[in-house]
Amino acid sequence: MGFADVKLVVWDLDDTFWAGTLSEGGIAEIPAHSALVRRLSDCGVVNSICSKNDAGQVSAELARLGLADVFVMASVDWSPKGQRVQRLIDDMQLRAPNVLFVDDNHLNREEALFYCPGLMVAGPEVVPDLISFARAAPVSDPGHSRLQRYRILETKVAEKARSSSNEAFLRDSDIRVRFHRDPLAHLARLSELVHRTNQLNFTKNRMSADELRVLLADPVTSAGCVSVRDRYGEYGVVGLYVERDGKLVHFAFSCSIIGMGVEQFTYHHIGSPRLTVVGDVTSSVGGEHPPDWITVDASTGHSASRAPETSSPGRRILLKGPCDISSLVPYLGAGAGTIDTELNAPDDRGVMITAHNHTVHVVASLERRQQDLDRLVADAPFLAPEAFATRMFDGYDAVVLSLLPDSHEGVYQRRDDPSLSIAFSSFTFDLTDPDHWDDFVDGSYVNHAYPFTRETLSDFSRRFRFVGPVPVGQLVRNLQVIRDRLDAAALLVLLLGSETGTVEETLEFRGHAQRHAEVNRAAEAFASSRPNVRTVNLTELVESQADFAAGINHLRRAKYLELAGRISAELNDYFGDDVTRPVAGDQGVLRRGRRALRRMLGRR
Repeated sequence: MGFADVKLVVWDLDDTFWAGTLSEGGIAEIPAHSALVRRLSDCGVVNSICSKNDAGQVSAELARLGLADVFVMASVDWSPKGQRVQRLIDDMQLRAPNVLFVDDNHLNREEALFYCPGLMVAGPEVVPDLISFARAAPVSDPGHSRLQRYRILETKVAEKARSSSNEAFLRDSDIRVRFHRDPLAHLARLSELVHRTNQLNFTKNRMSADELRVLLADPVTSAGCVSVRDRYGEYGVVGLYVERDGKLVHFAFSCSIIGMGVEQFTYHHIGSPRLTVVGDVTSSVGGEHPPDWITVDASTGHSASRAPETSSPGRRILLKGPCDISSLVPYLGAGAGTIDTELNAPDDRGVMITAHNHTVHVVASLERRQQDLDRLVADAPFLAPEAFATRMFDGYDAVVLSLLPDSHEGVYQRRDDPSLSIAFSSFTFDLTDPDHWDDFVDGSYVNHAYPFTRETLSDFSRRFRFVGPVPVGQLVRNLQVIRDRLDAAALLVLLLGSETGTVEETLEFRGHAQRHAEVNRAAEAFASSRPNVRTVNLTELVESQADFAAGINHLRRAKYLELAGRISAELNDYFGDDVTRPVAGDQGVLRRGRRALRRMLGRR
């Protein structure tokens, strides 16, 4: 067999690339094969995988062997291989005669040939000849530029797959919006949107309720609000737009509808007026066409009031963490109880307050004197009293606590009293480092919309020292305090961050996958000895880069439905009843969630 025309080698894994079967107790590396794929990369030949296996286990094994960077577009699942090889060749934009498929099973080789006429196929016995070829071939690509080009293509293919599958989910969701031209009738809710939204607040024009009333009543403005419903429930009033002189003065939406496309649909519906985006947002409203999975709802049965958090008497559940977890509320289908939320939100100054969801602040609110807390707020003016306020001990039957803040935020200790600490922004940014101050002042680093000056930062640095992320030992101690203060019969569910990182890693989230792994192991160990603590790990939901929406901490919409199923499974398993009734279409997710979690926790 000649290899001169080979541009891609597709490897089976079990009993081919490595010795043994991964799903049957482990494998052994074949060093000559590991060396071969690296040599082929040097020679400009790309390597991929087509294996019947568990994708997560394969990724972990390749990482252990130091080979995760050698393969691209790996196809790992339990489906037949023929069409998968065909799809892989198509995605890589190659011809079958330029591809070698190596597999120890002759049926797999024959099936691949059926779908890919002209494909070169062989069993593991071909490897010695392939090694000889690679040794004799010139090193034409020492920098692996061809491999990197295919990595870029891999990302594009994943994005296309995400777009296709995500749009299918959104179409199936039957999203309907209603435009209300009587915004003054919803003034209280709209004032809340102006003050408390951030991720989808494009204008961030904070003003009092009285100022907003005057603006909405002004005949020279064109204003309205938007309510949304889908097959999973009512979201109530979720958006506001106010246009004056052809420019949007307000354009703000609740983070509960992130990923649905409502803001893009609204922007096109009102004629795409001029919009100056202020600060960071997690969406854009550009594009030639509005989302075509959304329809305008003209029915009289669509209420414009805010979606109620209470649907009927029953158990009380609190979701506590960053704004993205508000996406869980409609999918949890709380037909048997109350779901409340405690999310990141701007204070009256428009400064985003997130620290109240960090365990350092929760424990401080329990253990420190009020004068200590007042002193912290006074000396860290980017905080507010709300940073030490929480409702999580108000008799809830279950608290779902996201540990993303503890994985993400930087911790600062008082120099004169190291027992007093606060959390702020990303741990990758140090507020006390003068080299970072200009970036906090101009907003290049996440500053939560606080108007920093170098003087403010210098004053803060004299009082506080940077610790980094909260030490894992302190986090566990914080969780112990929190667990002990909750009602003994209450369930604490810890949401854990993804240990799968994103291909494009921003400075703000640099190193977060590794940080999540450290926090997750500690949290799982903490939960393992406590029957009233459970964990749900986002890593189990991430199957590919296509599952991320905006960085490592945001998933596409369909994944929040799956996450809601995992949480529901834990709640219902703990309480022994349907605390949260599955919404329509969620039964399969719940069944999969229960099975996965019981395997993980060793329950039958």
